[in-house]
Amino acid sequence: MVFTKPLTWKCHICGELRPDANISVLTKPLVIGGRPCGQQNIRYCNDNPQCIKAVRDYSFFKEGKRLMTIDKAIEILELCVVSPFVIAKPDTKDAIKLGIEALKIIRRSRQPESPIKLATLPGETRE
Repeated sequence: MVFTKPLTWKCHICGELRPDANISVLTKPLVIGGRPCGQQNIRYCNDNPQCIKAVRDYSFFKEGKRLMTIDKAIEILELCVVSPFVIAKPDTKDAIKLGIEALKIIRRSRQPESPIKLATLPGETRE
């Protein structure tokens, strides 16, 4: 595969879009309700001392104020579908997959070129 544009990633810590060489990933267990259900892959700037320090304590789930964006919800639900730790009836995984697709439709509806604009969902936060 040939890339014509440089590969970039958004840092989960500072939010900056950075070149591939300046992004590393810290993998941490994803534990919900005391049970492991996957892993968190947290991108951070490997040349920024603040990001390197902050990534150790960063989690997509924080006690107190929780931040949940459409993109983060899709990422977590996709992990739950493929995780060997999630024991659920087949209908449960099908429901999760349906939810993922619904969130993707909402995400597309919020693009500037979309004629449909949907409101923020209950529990959703903006980045």
